[in-house]
Amino acid sequence: TISYTITPKGKEHKPLTRTNMFYSSDSISEKAVDEFYNVIDVLMNNRFINYEISDISVETNVTQDKKTAKLIDASASSTVVSPGDTIVVDVTLEPFRGEKVIKQIFFKVPE
Repeated sequence: TISYTITPKGKEHKPLTRTNMFYSSDSISEKAVDEFYNVIDVLMNNRFINYEISDISVETNVTQDKKTAKLIDASASSTVVSPGDTIVVDVTLEPFRGEKVIKQIFFKVPE
């Protein structure tokens, strides 16, 4: 399992931060480099703004633990929402070699 935070800094824009975690039974180093490339590609080929990258910070943590879970169910508190609303999503997960757990995720609908 690898968890990482990438923080590219633009010359004229505030820094962005992307934090992610994923597992691979294959070569995780290749997948990590691919993930890093995808973040840079999205910024450099953004059709809405010119995001010139002046600096990039990357923090990673690699473990042999398999921190994965199967998504069993997800249901939202409301099916009709407006921009700016916050909805609650009840998510049932089954961790690898673990018991099912229910988590609540709060999601704010973009304005």
